[in-house]
Formats: sequence, structure tokens, C-alpha cells
Amino acid sequence: MAFIEVRDLAKSFPAAKGTRHVLKGVSLDVEHGEFVSIVGAMGSGKSTLLSLIAGLTTPDSGSVSVGGETIRGVRRDAAFVFQNYSLLPWFTALENVRLAVEATFPEMTRDEQRRHSTRALEQVGLGSSPAACVSVSRSHERSQHSRRCCFSTNPLARSMR
Repeated sequence: MAFIEVRDLAKSFPAAKGTRHVLKGVSLDVEHGEFVSIVGAMGSGKSTLLSLIAGLTTPDSGSVSVGGETIRGVRRDAAFVFQNYSLLPWFTALENVRLAVEATFPEMTRDEQRRHSTRALEQVGLGSSPAACVSVSRSHERSQHSRRCCFSTNPLARSMR
């Protein structure tokens, strides 16, 4: 059994001229630890497929399972890094990471969240400037920071979009 199993997945969306069928009959197996690239033209369904696997979107038909569990809603152990980094520019690097940690680990105190977030920033070499606002960070630092926000939640599966 594969770690991620996608079976006969279909997803469509309402469009101006009827229905747009984005995915139809998609099946995929991904083994634990395997690195997979999903390549296609803009609008071909790459992001839709990732959203379905993470449980952010419900399929029209077909099934998705991760670790033997059928997806039925948003998974707390999945994380995305978006192309535009999806960072709040008025927050510091530390507060952006802490926001992700707070959403994933609401039982942690604010101090525990800050310590966890600081360790995450140090792991990607941004520990020396946690008080810097991300709006003034260089592009590669924003990229590192987005990945650290993703990894700070200890996801079971990670997606870089």
C-alpha cells in the first residue's frame, strides 16, 4: 500500500459556459519519502490535485487516502508553501512562523510557540534576524521563511507550489 493513494479522482468547477472539468480519472501512488513533481500548464489542475490530497477541497468522485486513512476534511499534518510565499509583510519573521505554529499546535502557550518558531528559523539560517519584517527581506530569505513556516508545523506531507 502506497503512503498517498489517489484513485479515479474527478473535480469540476462552475464556469461561465457550463462546467469546467479540471481533473477526471486521476490515479496516483506515492510511497513514503518519495519525491514527486506534478508538472502541467496553468489551469491543468496541479493545485486542485494538491488541495484534494490535503483535504482542502472535496472531490466530485474518487478517493484520496494518506497513510491508509481516507481523506475526509482538512488534514492538520499537511502543509503548503505557495509561490507568492503567503507571508504577512507587517509581521516579523518570528511572528509569521509563530502564526503557523499556533494554528497547528493551539495547545502550546505563546512562549512555547515562540521557542518552537525560533528553533525553526535557526534551522534555515534566519535565526539572526527574527525581528525583521518579511517585507524587507530578500527574495531568497522570503522563500526560506515560507518553507520554515511549512516545516515548523511538523507536517506528515509537504507540498511546494
